[in-house]
Amino acid sequence: MKSIRIVPIAFLLLSLPYPAVSTCPPEKKFPEIRIFISKNQLINLQSTTDEKLELSKALMLIGHDTAHVKEIHARGNNSLKFKRKSLSVELDKSLTVHANEKKTHLKKFDLLNLVMDKNLWHNRWSDINLETLGLLPISNFYCKVWINDQPQGIFLLVEKPQQAQAKLKSPYMLRRSESYHQ
Repeated sequence: MKSIRIVPIAFLLLSLPYPAVSTCPPEKKFPEIRIFISKNQLINLQSTTDEKLELSKALMLIGHDTAHVKEIHARGNNSLKFKRKSLSVELDKSLTVHANEKKTHLKKFDLLNLVMDKNLWHNRWSDINLETLGLLPISNFYCKVWINDQPQGIFLLVEKPQQAQAKLKSPYMLRRSESYHQ
């Protein structure tokens, strides 16, 4: 009876360098967003659990471009309780980002932490469907977020609907109904 030695093969495969890390083309990789704030702001951002903290004098790098930040603050309800917060960002002027094999011009967007948000998948799914139907192409893609060179993980970057509406010069706006919050 023949036996297969799985353990040595598995060990051999795990010990080899992972080729996807180095050979993945740049347009397939997650964009990187690096935010630099004061040490005190970082401590406050990570420790506060109920306050929508505004970050002042923030420096942001998106890919290799420097973005001039007009406003950045912690947002959300559930994610405020976690160390890694979701953020709302407004730039002074729009910046071009390459993601999902497309170029996107961003000025106002949210960086959503992927924890405990029961509506995140529903919102992403609706954004993808609206874009596919050509009704409201809201840019949304995953990205790596770093704050003061500390990795924060993978976030979902979502363009604000008002920004997409302004780019399209559309008379229509998406709004949540009052019953949505109940």
